[in-house]
Amino acid sequence: MGFGALSNLPNYYLKQKVLKELFNRFDIYDNTIHAVAGEVEITTKKIGDALGLSSTGKPFPDKVVPKELSDEDHAVFKFFQGKTQAQLGRLIMDTPDDTVENKRLFMRAFLLFVQKTFLLATSSANVTPRAYPTLYDVENTK
Repeated sequence: MGFGALSNLPNYYLKQKVLKELFNRFDIYDNTIHAVAGEVEITTKKIGDALGLSSTGKPFPDKVVPKELSDEDHAVFKFFQGKTQAQLGRLIMDTPDDTVENKRLFMRAFLLFVQKTFLLATSSANVTPRAYPTLYDVENTK
């Protein structure tokens, strides 16, 4: 069915067992999920299409200087500051997909979660400040 077909499915909450099985079947060396029904190659375009995230655009800046943020961006920064991986996971699962603002909240939480889990993994429970630049302009973040 391909990963991109997931975008056509209704919004369902996935049980942790399903997500765990997907992670167990994912091969990081060739970016492929080896499933019983076949293999699915994972690309940034497929992930972006399925989750409504941009897979092209400008890279985000290296760091955030809170004093230089607008009032709106500073409120976003304060909301996510100090969040843990577990809190981000709950936020992703509990955020409804009914408004533009909720979609933006989902995208921000998802991007931070992916960074905390895979790209910027640390022994700290909290999200590293290096991940904060992705909070702003999520529609154009690469």
